[in-house]
Amino acid sequence: MTQQPDTRGTRCSVTQEHRLLFNRRMNDGRTQPVCAAYVIDGALDVTRLRAALETLVRRHDALRMYFPVGDDPLAMAVRPEHEASWPLEEVSLLDLPSGDERDHRAQTLLEAFCDQPFDLASGPLVAALLIEVSPRRRILGLTLEHLVCDGISQSLLFEELSGLMAEPGPPLPADQVRPAASYAAYSEKQRRALGPDSAPVRFWNSQFHEHGVYPPTLRPSDKLAPAPLTTGPSGHVEVELPGAFRARLKEITAATRTTPFMVYLALLTHGLRDGLLDESLGVVFMESGRRGTETRRLIGNFAFELCAWTRLEPEDGIHDVLGRVRDSVATSIGHALPLWWATRRYVSQEGARETFDPSRLDERFTTPWMYFSVSDPRANPLGLPDARVEPYPARVEIPYMRTPLLMATAVAGAESTTLSFDFAQGGYDPSALESVLASAASAAAELASSPSPSPSNR
Repeated sequence: MTQQPDTRGTRCSVTQEHRLLFNRRMNDGRTQPVCAAYVIDGALDVTRLRAALETLVRRHDALRMYFPVGDDPLAMAVRPEHEASWPLEEVSLLDLPSGDERDHRAQTLLEAFCDQPFDLASGPLVAALLIEVSPRRRILGLTLEHLVCDGISQSLLFEELSGLMAEPGPPLPADQVRPAASYAAYSEKQRRALGPDSAPVRFWNSQFHEHGVYPPTLRPSDKLAPAPLTTGPSGHVEVELPGAFRARLKEITAATRTTPFMVYLALLTHGLRDGLLDESLGVVFMESGRRGTETRRLIGNFAFELCAWTRLEPEDGIHDVLGRVRDSVATSIGHALPLWWATRRYVSQEGARETFDPSRLDERFTTPWMYFSVSDPRANPLGLPDARVEPYPARVEIPYMRTPLLMATAVAGAESTTLSFDFAQGGYDPSALESVLASAASAAAELASSPSPSPSNR
């Protein structure tokens, strides 16, 4: 057994901080699990799967983290390898008579599993569910608390899990493939680097001086959001983008010096113009946060939220909007710093330290924000020997909106691309949001049918 680092007195990372404070402030018994699900057709060695999951937990200290409640609200700790586990629950549905009944029950179980909160104070912050639908078909669900895992970490973990399942013999000992650095050590280094005079801190202070920490004019109209601070059961609307747009997306991004993320965001921004009370739109999005070789294979939460302010003019066409989105997103990424961490340390022009607390709903959501992300179900492939593995086809619902955020998502699947909104029922008008998505789809058709000039720089 290798010697374990002493994590007593260690604080969570900058990228974990606001999530931890938010969960504690909400105190609603919920956390932020990140879930992936797969359909497995063929043989599965369940004993080996359990061993492989245990190897991953021993290998990566972030998967053994927990956040004890004590005098320091930002404290975190790491369990020794021999005390940690990745729990795997097995459920058989073979006693149900029909395939339809089994599929419905599996969907219900999976949704409940993906929404199950973790105990942040004691852990573990990982879980697995294996549902036997037929003798040669299973559904595997894997969840990790967002505090300890981001999207890239998910991809790395499933890549490692595939390798462990494919290797002959028992899984490799953790110390043979342990990363060169631990996430706990990275957290300490990260905090030391972000002093008040660092370039990212100075940049975001200037942005808050110009726009305000939460600009009061950046909010939707009453027609779009009659009760924008509502939380509760969620609603969902979506639209499929034209096939011609999908076929030309690579060409569009190359010609406009953009990324698919920027193009999807521009479509939504274009569609939202008529639903805003101001000519600007503030959008929160995630940035990978990984810098340097030490984080390339490290598991943990490096992703953090940035904000891009995009100013819109009445005469702007979709190419103009795309240019503005490109520039605002690139500027924010170029000065990457966790948004909520920066706002908690914002010092006004008069030298007064703001008391803004992003874990407070009444402060964080004085004006609603749109949160935007891009999802690709194919991004986290899982390979198993002697089995065919595909992403779970049904959408796992977001049952409850803990915040009033308007969550916008682009899902780039193998056969189609959709834009969608998730929102608290009663907060936003579904028909108005459907009109926004219809406008976005029309803008996508325009991009696909027109030449692809470089977007204007204004």
